Parts: sequence; structure tokens; C-alpha cells
Amino acid sequence: MGLIGGMGSYLIFRSSALFSLPVPGISIGFSPGFLVSVVLASLACALELGLSGTSPFSLVIPSMLIFHALIGIGEAFITTAILSAVLAARSDLIRTWKAGETMIKTV
Repeated sequence: MGLIGGMGSYLIFRSSALFSLPVPGISIGFSPGFLVSVVLASLACALELGLSGTSPFSLVIPSMLIFHALIGIGEAFITTAILSAVLAARSDLIRTWKAGETMIKTV
């Protein structure tokens, strides 16, 4: 679950980094990745529960996705706010970001 959520959100974040975004616009790249990471991880868990026979797919997939989409929205807001504050105060702490640049560099 962690790998699926982490890699899915990373791909979304990196695809948004292809565009030249000013500092406030960086959160446009962060937010969808945070939301998707929660939803993808919950989908993986739902599939595992369905495959194990613990719960039927028709029950577990909608239940997991609906509630975790709401959780993901909250997580996206909170994490974006924290990362924006870190970028504003100490941009040197984020390896792929350099102060004064308008784009996240590929590593």
C-alpha cells in the first residue's frame, strides 16, 4: 500500500514539475499528489481485502474510496500548508527546490 500510494503521488508531483511554476504555484503540484497518495493506498487496501475474501469488492471499494477521498482532501490542505511554510522560511531544506528558482529541477 505504501509503495503504490507513494509512487503514484510522486509521478503526479513530477509531472506537474515539468511546468515552470512560481513559488505560490508549487502547491498546485503538491496538492494533487497528496490527495492521490491517500486514495491509491486505500484502493490497494480495498483490493487486498477483496482478494482475501474478507469483504466483497462491491462493499469494500466504494467504502474505502469515499472516506479516504475526504481524508485525502484534508491531508492535501494540511500538508500543502506545511510545505508552503517550509518553502517560505527555509527553502534549503527541500532538496529539489532552490531559492530564487521558479521551477523544481529533476534529480
